[in-house]
This record gives sequence, C-alpha cells and structure tokens, in this order.
Amino acid sequence: MSPTSIQATYTGLTWDELPLKASRALPTKTSYVTMERAFDSEHMRGWGIAAYIMTYHAANPNEATFEGEQVFEGTLLGRTGSFTVSSSGTYIDGVARARWTIIPETATGELKGIRGHGGYATGNSDPSAPIACELHVEFV
Repeated sequence: MSPTSIQATYTGLTWDELPLKASRALPTKTSYVTMERAFDSEHMRGWGIAAYIMTYHAANPNEATFEGEQVFEGTLLGRTGSFTVSSSGTYIDGVARARWTIIPETATGELKGIRGHGGYATGNSDPSAPIACELHVEFV
C-alpha cells in the first residue's frame, strides 16, 4: 500500500501530572504525565493512552520538553488493531508540538505491518479540547 496521509482529531479524556520522586531535589521541575485520549474522525477511531516524562525549562518554567509513548487501539483506515508511537515534543510560547513515530513491532491485528509518523501542534491549553493531528502511514 502506498503512503496515506490522515487528518484526525483526538480529545483528551484525562490528564494526570505527578512530580517525579527522587532522593534529593531536582534542579528543574520534572513530571510523569499520563493522558487518555479518544480519537474520533473519519479514518481514525479509538482510544489511546500516552505516558510522558516532562521537564520544565530552567530559564522559563512555563516551557517544557517531553518524551514518551502513546498506545492507540481502534480502527485506522478501516483496519482494527493497535500500535504504539514514540512521542517527543515541546511546550513553548503557549504552543504544544509533538512528533510521533510508529513503532512497527508493537502493531497488532489488522494494523500489523504499519509504518509511519505524524504529530500535532496546538495552542489550546485545555487538555480536554479537540486537537487536530496528522499521520502519514503505509502498510508493508
């Protein structure tokens, strides 16, 4: 199958942020974040959960960098299954930007063989607001 670009939307269902516990004080605020998401668009419907380590910047504690993974389970382009994406991004000047890379070895069901990448950018600070995202996928 040739590469396909998908425009999708997800809505945050939960957002939990907990400071990392350490035996001593950390030089910057670092948190463990989990977020459940509902994907609901023409080509992508399902549920996801993301887990990130988020580090706030020393020079501006209103900015952060995050790394983690997100599991998606549902239907993509009419195929049912699940996959995990590696995610990295930033929150700078009120805009969250994330880059996703599908981890092919995690795919199940009819989504086995998927490859791809995508992400999102949003200036909405409400975690429950719909967020537009994009995926570029192919099946091998």
